[in-house]
Amino acid sequence: MLVLLVLIAVPLGGDTLDSLLALAGHSKSDLGYRPKGYWLRYPNPKLIPYKLPAFDDLFAEPLMVYEYARTMGNVADDYLSDSLFNSTDFALHRLVYFLGVDRKITGFRNYSTNLSPRISERAPLQDALRRVREMTGAGMNDISFGGSYGSDSIIGLEKVPHEYRRAIAKLILNILDAYSWWLIAVRHIDCGAAAKLASSRDPSKYGQDSEFYPEFDDVASTIDEHSLYYSAMKLADAAQKAAVDIDSILKSHRHRPPNFIFRYDTPIGEVVVTGGGDDVLEFRTPPLLYLDLGGNDEVHGPIAVGRYPSVPVSVAIDMGGDDTYYADSAVSQGVGIIGNGVLVDWHGNDRYLGANGAQGFGMFGLGLLFDNEGNDEYQAELAAQGVGTNGIGILADRHGDDKFYIYGQGQGAGLAGGIGALVNRYGNDSYTAEPYSSVFDLGDYHSKHKINANGAQGYGGGRRGDGSDGHSYAGGLGALIDVEGDDRYYSGNWTLGIGYWYGIGIVWDGAGDDLYRSCYFTQGSGAHYAIGALFDEDGDDRHELFETAGAALGFGWDFVDAIFFDRKGNDFYDAKIISIGVAEIRSNAFFIDLQGDDKYRMDSSTLKFGAADYRKSYKVPNSYSPFGHMSHSLEFGIFIDVGGNDRYILKGKDGKPVKNNTFRNNNIWFQPNRESEKQGYGNIGIGLDTENGQIDEFSPF
Repeated sequence: MLVLLVLIAVPLGGDTLDSLLALAGHSKSDLGYRPKGYWLRYPNPKLIPYKLPAFDDLFAEPLMVYEYARTMGNVADDYLSDSLFNSTDFALHRLVYFLGVDRKITGFRNYSTNLSPRISERAPLQDALRRVREMTGAGMNDISFGGSYGSDSIIGLEKVPHEYRRAIAKLILNILDAYSWWLIAVRHIDCGAAAKLASSRDPSKYGQDSEFYPEFDDVASTIDEHSLYYSAMKLADAAQKAAVDIDSILKSHRHRPPNFIFRYDTPIGEVVVTGGGDDVLEFRTPPLLYLDLGGNDEVHGPIAVGRYPSVPVSVAIDMGGDDTYYADSAVSQGVGIIGNGVLVDWHGNDRYLGANGAQGFGMFGLGLLFDNEGNDEYQAELAAQGVGTNGIGILADRHGDDKFYIYGQGQGAGLAGGIGALVNRYGNDSYTAEPYSSVFDLGDYHSKHKINANGAQGYGGGRRGDGSDGHSYAGGLGALIDVEGDDRYYSGNWTLGIGYWYGIGIVWDGAGDDLYRSCYFTQGSGAHYAIGALFDEDGDDRHELFETAGAALGFGWDFVDAIFFDRKGNDFYDAKIISIGVAEIRSNAFFIDLQGDDKYRMDSSTLKFGAADYRKSYKVPNSYSPFGHMSHSLEFGIFIDVGGNDRYILKGKDGKPVKNNTFRNNNIWFQPNRESEKQGYGNIGIGLDTENGQIDEFSPF
């Protein structure tokens, strides 16, 4: 008892986790993984393609995942804040850079996209359109017999009010700049492979599907990523700068723009500008530029889709009105497939109805959907709402109480080295990844195929070829970032900060009283050589698991760094099995709650509250592949609750409370316990409830 009292007092002057690890004879330097090439049968991380630059170091230092995630939250907090966003015109560039480009490839800094268009003072819009045709190999047929063109030489140009022409011309020339860098990006590309990849009607299958698609590797090996993402950042920056310029013009005139529709064909897509009317437009192919100055519009078909080879860069900007975007079957609404597409909606309560590949989807390119303000609704099927498949996909919403619904593979999903992020700044938001296979069948065997394997809401997952063709891809980074508001998260399996096969899955919620409801492999967990984390900074939150109700809240399976962290609030946690700081098959799993009066409810007969499993291979090395033996790998299941008057409720098989003398305030426990024959093989499970404490790595911000 004396040792116990001394230990609980140690965190008062130091790091709580340091103290716990020291009691077990270890330190933070023992956390994480540093795989060796001689680990036979271990999927060699040096040979898995598309692994993100940060993965190996985070895998070795799991506590640094907090800083990696928190900086994403800081970017959203600052650049989408009213104070900064409304006083600058470069937030989208910085968002794409910090959340996407800098985490996918190195070489850039966040200084500038170097846009510097030369705009004609005499006829800016006509000159810009002429330069598009000249650069893309087409001439201006309206100059003949030695005559010069005038403002009326392009049919319909007179419809566009003069006060907007310079801003539109500037935007077109900036798009042309982005196009010039795209041309450089694809100069060595395998054209046949690119055409096959870009023409697919099912972009959700790449990077994770059981079938192998060689064209994916062929494109990856020949594209110039730096030029591609330089083009992408220029396009995002150009779109915001244009929206700011046009918004200023609209405010200065204080009247609704006239009704008009101007359309002009170029070899790389149509330029379409519409006025203040309530328009209905249908696109069969993506436009190079779609700009709407106002009105409650219906837009059907593919817009803001940069897609190899015909329309590789595409921008859509809507300045106002309650709009509805329809894409029943086509990719649309901020998509880049071997190209870059950006959709910006500035004002209004909007509806985005997408299908497969929509609302911020990037595969070898950038897909960005940005909504500035309004209470918006987003619906899609697969590969949507912030998905990167060896690309960057971002859905960013700044203001409003928004609703997001998807079947799966979205709401922040990173596949095959891609970056997928759903970012929300203000509002009370609702995120749903359809949990039930009876609605849409993505049924998961972990839940008897009743519950879907969504792969959503902060999911980083790769492709496993180890049981079939041998072509394995590392996962990417999937992140769901919500800065503030009382939010609702609802999903099935493989969601909410989940990592799989060299992927990184992150959820970061800054503030608000939130509800998290999900089923299995969820809420800061992962499986098979991955990183999964959920961080909630503030609020009285509820974490409720249903159906199978397990593998959650800091659960790792098979060499996984799993982290669940709640900084403060009076929180409720309800699960059935293997949850809340549980490590299996040599994982590192952490559950940390720092402040508040918390309530925990779990089944009595399962691993929970800081536990590590035991397997024969921990004691006796496998004769063929001994990497799981304790001489190579350690396993940590850590539970820490600091402060508050906490309640631990254990349920029996009949659902009734079971007597509990172990899990309680101001106590420490070991699982396996120190007298057990299963303890002492590198499997360390420790739980601590204490009045005071801190974790240094979670304290800088």
